[in-house]
Amino acid sequence: MTTRASSSQLDISTLESWLWEAACKIRGPIDAPKYKDYILPLIFLKRLSNVFADEVAALGTEYGDPDVAQELVEADHSLVRFYIPPKSRWTYLAQLSTIGLGESLTDAVRGVSRENPRLAGVIDVTDFNATTAGQRIISDEHLHELVQVLNQHRLGLHDVEPDILGRAYEYLLRKFADELSGNYKFVVMDNEAGMEHLSRRTTQNIDLLLIVSDHSVKGVRTVARIKDLSDELKLVVGSEKIIVNSVDGELAPRVKEEMDNLGLESPMIIPDDEKIYQFDLEARPLVELPDDSKAVMAVDALMEEILSSEKLKERV
Repeated sequence: MTTRASSSQLDISTLESWLWEAACKIRGPIDAPKYKDYILPLIFLKRLSNVFADEVAALGTEYGDPDVAQELVEADHSLVRFYIPPKSRWTYLAQLSTIGLGESLTDAVRGVSRENPRLAGVIDVTDFNATTAGQRIISDEHLHELVQVLNQHRLGLHDVEPDILGRAYEYLLRKFADELSGNYKFVVMDNEAGMEHLSRRTTQNIDLLLIVSDHSVKGVRTVARIKDLSDELKLVVGSEKIIVNSVDGELAPRVKEEMDNLGLESPMIIPDDEKIYQFDLEARPLVELPDDSKAVMAVDALMEEILSSEKLKERV
């Protein structure tokens, strides 16, 4: 299969269909949470490889000879943003047979990280040749099908938006959540990026949205913006609860006044807890906090209240 040259940028709908087709190629061998571990490094590798080819082509135009440009790049890697070694280039990988493909893909991503130390620990985290109990996690045959699907679209400088990897991650995260929701009573998603997660719709069909803030005016203003954004995007949200962290006693008058002005309901409160600071100093995990910790007792009470709601009570 050859890569199709695109006359316009890859749109979101086509991107999502393409990613789902890729996920289906490895859907049997691995569970949904692992889709991104295998697909994203290959998309990243393909993006780097296509951009590298575009930059070499641009140099070829500048110097009037593509062969000269290639020779210059091989001699001076600083001429391109990321140098991609020959056996890591997508044109090489896409034409490989199934035999030893997992090892070749692993060598390819590791080769990129060796040439580009900034990418170490980013692109080379997946071992495509990995085994469990003596059996390959994903066979070379499945990897070959995945590579050929990913070969359908080019990801060069003018083919896709710069945030192609972010878009791909978001889509796979949504599919992961959708698949999990059918298999478990509860699925908890920690949207650390807050408004960005919501605006990109990685979180949808929410039974309960917990909006957590620090004990500040700025924090509760962000809470109000998140609530407004949820309404603007018409996200399906069963109910919402606000939680304010690290409160010493009662809410500060200025914070309470701001919440009233913004029309925010009374929040659940997690009290300031010296034990948390102590655990942080000692690099100890918070799950080891004792039962008499003020924060632990508050979270226990909070969860009891949450799980007592009629909708969630049915799942307990």
